[in-house]
Amino acid sequence: MANNNQTQRQNLSDLLNNGLYIEQATNGKYKSIAFFSLVNALKTYFKTAYDLTDIIGKEGSSTQDQLDKETIYSGYATDVCDTILHLQHFIELYLKEVLLSVSPLLVYDIKKEYEIQLKLIQNQTIPDSDLEKIYYIECGEAIDKLKKIINEPAFVKYKFLGNHFDFFTQINKLRNRIAHRGVFVLKYEYLDELFGKYVFPFISDLKQSDSKYTNILKKDFELKLTVNPFDELIQEYKNTKPNKYKVYVLKMIAHAAYNNKIPSDESTPYGRIMSSFYKDKRKNEEDKANAIYNSNDLNHQFHNLVECPVCGCKTLFVYDDYCDEEDDNGQTTKHYNWINAILCHQCGFQLQERPFLDSSLNGINEINYYEKW
Repeated sequence: MANNNQTQRQNLSDLLNNGLYIEQATNGKYKSIAFFSLVNALKTYFKTAYDLTDIIGKEGSSTQDQLDKETIYSGYATDVCDTILHLQHFIELYLKEVLLSVSPLLVYDIKKEYEIQLKLIQNQTIPDSDLEKIYYIECGEAIDKLKKIINEPAFVKYKFLGNHFDFFTQINKLRNRIAHRGVFVLKYEYLDELFGKYVFPFISDLKQSDSKYTNILKKDFELKLTVNPFDELIQEYKNTKPNKYKVYVLKMIAHAAYNNKIPSDESTPYGRIMSSFYKDKRKNEEDKANAIYNSNDLNHQFHNLVECPVCGCKTLFVYDDYCDEEDDNGQTTKHYNWINAILCHQCGFQLQERPFLDSSLNGINEINYYEKW
């Protein structure tokens, strides 16, 4: 029995050692999965607007009790936790990359590994078999260490991190609270404030200071719109009272941008190779949408079929609504029509009700579907 257990453990160990090293697999483009964790954090953050669309995305105020229930029982609870976990993971890996770029001695937890210490000091190559045994310092220690040495000449490229250490510390604490206790979920409005005031300004500094991240979301935000969700959210949270309609619309734009399966970037060899494929896919999606729009059974639901401001495909359904004014005799005296909702068949961009469809209320001139005639 003991031999069987030992064999199973060995089999499991062998199984888990069959993988790829990120730096080698990407030819040095990425040193770790930090970038992927950041993208996942952004995707799940923007999705929280979609999770609570039935509450946040409708005109009229919902009670706090309704919002709290939706927070727990919708996909929001899962996505907000994933957002924080991925965000902290990115921060931890990135800070360790920064320390590692100066010296492995700053990152490796090798207090008692004297032979490895000596090899590192003498700039000797350490065998992979030895590296596998080495643990990295924890996130909190990485933050504290960088705080003390960030002004040293070796870190001149990363001085911008000095503006964000308190943010790193608090995110690490929040991650531990979620991961180790699992009883707390950050509320929607405070998640937005966290990103608008702290996360996006950090990412903005990161893009300007570290060339690897300059075009971090170039492909993800290939919008037909000229609006940049990152920059707009940063500006909005500089206001004393951020426009909640605009914040919601920006998040829905970004969420749809991540869902867009038809990129148009032809600036890379891969993009040029795939160009023909995506043109065919675009035509197929537009043909499908057109068939739905012209369906005898469904046509009465739609006011129009137009180009989507996010993905650029002519797959955006525009829904209308109406009301009549009657005189004392029940005769119609006035008839009003207006746009009530939009939904893109391709990327999923959607908005409903006036505050989110009217640029005068949401503060985004290119999103102006609410109208009367």
